[in-house]
Amino acid sequence: MKKNTLSKLCISIIVVLLFSGCATTSGTKETSSAEEMPVITDIAIEDGNVVIKSNKDFAYTIYNADPYKTSIEIPHMTTGKYTSKIGPDKSGIAEIIPQQIDSPHVSAKIDIVLQSPSTISPSYKDNTLVLSIKRKQPVVLSELKEAEAKEVESLSSPAPLLAVAEKPAKVVKAAEEHVQPMAKATEVKGIEIKKAADAVKVLITGNGTMIPNVFPISERIVVDIPDVSLNATVPASVIAPIKGIRAGRHKDKLRLVLDLKEKTNFDVTATENYIEISLMTREVQVTHAEEPKAVETPSETSRHPVRPLPATAAKPVLPAPEPEKLIEGEFTGKKISLDFQDADIIPIFRLLGDISGYNMVVSPAVKGNVTLKLINVPWDQALDIILRTFSLAKIVEGNIIRIVPNTVVAKEMDEIAKAKKARDEAGELKTKIFPVNYADLGKLKDAIDKAKVLSSRGSITLDERGSSIIVNDLEKNLADIEILILQLDQEKMQARQVMISARIVEVNSTYTKDLGIQWGAFWTDNTFTIGANNGGASAGGSGFSGNPFLVNLPAAVGAGSGGAIGFGYINKAATLALDLQLSAMESTNNGKILSSPKVMTMNNQEAQITQGTTTYVQSTASGSNLASVTPVDALLSLTVKPRIAPGGAIFMDLNITKDEKLPSEGTEVNVSKNTVKTSVLVNNSDTVVIGGIFKQSHTDNNNAVPGLAKLPLVGMLFQKNRTLEQNTEIMVFITPTVIEYNSMK
Repeated sequence: MKKNTLSKLCISIIVVLLFSGCATTSGTKETSSAEEMPVITDIAIEDGNVVIKSNKDFAYTIYNADPYKTSIEIPHMTTGKYTSKIGPDKSGIAEIIPQQIDSPHVSAKIDIVLQSPSTISPSYKDNTLVLSIKRKQPVVLSELKEAEAKEVESLSSPAPLLAVAEKPAKVVKAAEEHVQPMAKATEVKGIEIKKAADAVKVLITGNGTMIPNVFPISERIVVDIPDVSLNATVPASVIAPIKGIRAGRHKDKLRLVLDLKEKTNFDVTATENYIEISLMTREVQVTHAEEPKAVETPSETSRHPVRPLPATAAKPVLPAPEPEKLIEGEFTGKKISLDFQDADIIPIFRLLGDISGYNMVVSPAVKGNVTLKLINVPWDQALDIILRTFSLAKIVEGNIIRIVPNTVVAKEMDEIAKAKKARDEAGELKTKIFPVNYADLGKLKDAIDKAKVLSSRGSITLDERGSSIIVNDLEKNLADIEILILQLDQEKMQARQVMISARIVEVNSTYTKDLGIQWGAFWTDNTFTIGANNGGASAGGSGFSGNPFLVNLPAAVGAGSGGAIGFGYINKAATLALDLQLSAMESTNNGKILSSPKVMTMNNQEAQITQGTTTYVQSTASGSNLASVTPVDALLSLTVKPRIAPGGAIFMDLNITKDEKLPSEGTEVNVSKNTVKTSVLVNNSDTVVIGGIFKQSHTDNNNAVPGLAKLPLVGMLFQKNRTLEQNTEIMVFITPTVIEYNSMK
């Protein structure tokens, strides 16, 4: 009976221990669902420690997936009044973010954002969890003194083994641990060598925490562990690329020497009570394959390597290499993998700084949380994605990257520009007179103003009488203005003239053809009369018989133009009379008018020449007795503005007008106008046609007796025909010629 009771008691104790001993937990039994839910009553910062208090006992788990962030998860716990961020502004802690999670079960999560990688040591007592925060000390490459180097040489010589390719040595920070703190080690309890898939690992185990100093020297890796003794056997059998391991006691430290066939790339990690040295194998070093890093999962111990430091035989310790140059729009940085959920962006920027080698300076105005998952992405592209997500900008100055909001960048650039302008414009003003030989003073002043070489304090005055420019400004600006004036005020650019010759050729051609007829008839038997006589109606005119014409359609003939022929018949009794007269005229007129205005002007100066007449027409407005005079111009004019191009061609703006006064009709004055306005580019001394007008008119006039003119055969006796053809052609030619100043001397 007693045995059964004792067995049941042992089983109960084991079950309780199994349920309460998961992960890194501390505390007492969990609360039952029937009891009141525990709540966080206080979160405080005391002497660099984070203190979390509850109204009941609780279990907790610490996660560290980010070197700048630690999470504490407390199941079956509510956050109570702590629902927003806490900014303690204490050394080592950036902020504390409490969260309550309702699914799948109620729990409290507290994120502690650190200002630098630190070690957190928990301590639990009486419903109170105290997290002690201590800044982490990295494993660094130390400088090996000459005397100590000789001591390394004095250790027993190793046996030769397989060589590996030379690679710069890497160094890693001691892994951050977030479990119960361990005591400092006093002895090394074990040294063993393991073969992994891509590396050979040397594992050094102690009875407590160890922080080593590592020296790469020639084909050796020297590991000094302070304040420990060796209580283990040094392995006699090694794996390539290790040739052998030596050990020796020196004052207050233990020295281990790993002899290598050749220099080998390696990583060192110090975590809990062991030191792990990973040496890359030959295959990994040759291929240089850069696989994406595995996304870290919450754990109580995690490792975070820092950037490598190259090791050389002549100089064991070298400064950190310069970070790679950033090129806008191109991403060439080392590829990384990131996985964050609702993480503060400040630690992420710091993490990217560690990876890239750049120093990160983040503006106090930069805040926010981000959730992202990036696999095998260049670090500079990851940085660019975060910046664009939060409307941020980066300013690269040497090996420093400043992260600021876009609005701050614009304001800062404006302030820098103003400050630079104030510095540039500080100083004593001086006055200097610049003589001008060829250039136009006004245009030269405009060129100086547009060149922006004059400060806001400076001024320019033109001296037309002395053909000079007076400038009052800073001395350095006076030198720039002098150079500009010398470049513009050159003989070859300014002291050149252009002769523009225009020829306006006008050709007129007129052809006129006129054909007419006149005839009449008279018959009578003293009782009946046919035909026109002097006593009746007639078409006008009379023939040889003296009787009026029945059809009078003569051509426009006269003295000096055309001709006429006629005949007549009268019988003896004068009772019958016939008259017929034909007239015709044909004329051809050809005319040619040549106008040739010429003008010479300076380069880039407008010139005009005009010749013609002005007629004044007097008129009186309706309802007024006052007469007004209006001038009417009939002009031949040439307006031109030439510009000589650097290649020698001449660009011209032209306006050519040729007016001609027409015969007046009463009090009106008619003027025929011909105008061409254009811009052309012509080589020096070449002639081009810039315009032309061709006008042709054809006129046919027919005067006839209605009806009778359409009769066959005899219809010609009752009509008159006139044909008029006129052709007018105007051509405009232009010829520019550059007149060099030297040719006029």
